[in-house]
Amino acid sequence: MAAHDLFRGLARALRFDANAARGEIPHATELLDQVPPGTLSITDRGFTFPQFFKELSERNVYGLCRMKKGLKVCKVEALPKRQLLGGPLEDRLVDVGSGQKTPAQRLRLITWRCGKDVFKLLTNVLDTTKLSAEVALDLYRKRWSVERMYFDLKEVFNLNQFYASNPNGVAMQVYAAAIVDVAMRVAQGRSAQHAHVEPEDISTAKFFPRMATAYATHSGFGVVYRATCDVNPGVELTKPDPTGHLRFTVKLKDILVHPRSGVRRKRRYCEGRKKWKSFAHIPGAKTLMKLS
Repeated sequence: MAAHDLFRGLARALRFDANAARGEIPHATELLDQVPPGTLSITDRGFTFPQFFKELSERNVYGLCRMKKGLKVCKVEALPKRQLLGGPLEDRLVDVGSGQKTPAQRLRLITWRCGKDVFKLLTNVLDTTKLSAEVALDLYRKRWSVERMYFDLKEVFNLNQFYASNPNGVAMQVYAAAIVDVAMRVAQGRSAQHAHVEPEDISTAKFFPRMATAYATHSGFGVVYRATCDVNPGVELTKPDPTGHLRFTVKLKDILVHPRSGVRRKRRYCEGRKKWKSFAHIPGAKTLMKLS
């Protein structure tokens, strides 16, 4: 479970749990303790539960998510209607939940119709001057940034393959990949600022490996220089400038994102996905977790 900073484009919090079968709501609730008060949390419809909004309100954190079907909603007050991109935009106050297990939560229901498509968002930001319906709809689309982070961790940092068979080893690999990802994101932002482009215009799959090579080469220059100084005591040596090395330079066009061309390829479904098993249900794994 990760909290991705949409403004800075990097992970702000990350929690690893060996029990992959555990629900998302308990994970997210624990992660909320690391979220600063006043933050707007953007989630998908899997978090559309009165219980989760209650946890948000208790921590003075705001939420925005897409409404799922079957949720009990009681209309309280209708706000002025308007048009957005040719479609009607409705904004109203509602009470969400039956109140049996968790008290009904007072939320805003934002509904926008575009042809046959209907988008419904729920938020506990009741003041429209703090979060307008138009801004809410625009922000919700940006939630895919966290999915992009997961994609980079799995594909660019090769988290598709684990080098250990116990929860502790896997957790160390996951956290190490996340730490390096944050460092790479910072370098990506600085490079984008220097090249006068947006950070999202630079491909992580092209930039990260080149940056890693540059770091390794720079470290190698430093090691060789220190070793040369050690074997030549009393000799004043000039430290070479490694920035002119080919491994430290790359053309901007070679690391930019190229737009998709043609029909998007459909992901191949692997039957092995049906046979997954959580670490918590593997014999011996619980013992390893307790020893840690």
